[in-house]
Amino acid sequence: MKGNARAFNSIGVSLMMQGKFEEAMPWFEKAMKNGCQAAEKNIDAINAEYEYEAQQKKIIEDYLKKYE
Repeated sequence: MKGNARAFNSIGVSLMMQGKFEEAMPWFEKAMKNGCQAAEKNIDAINAEYEYEAQQKKIIEDYLKKYE
């Protein structure tokens, strides 16, 4: 199963590199279930990206509210 885990993780990485985070997550979850520790780090990276995007969106929205 470790070969499958690495393959699942690789598919997830490929999708993640294309910015397709939602599509990548199920592949990382499959990889984790099959013992791939790297998949957990990739999930953490996607979650960090989502958090960063949310912060940036809030900053922009707050800025725009000043000029409404």
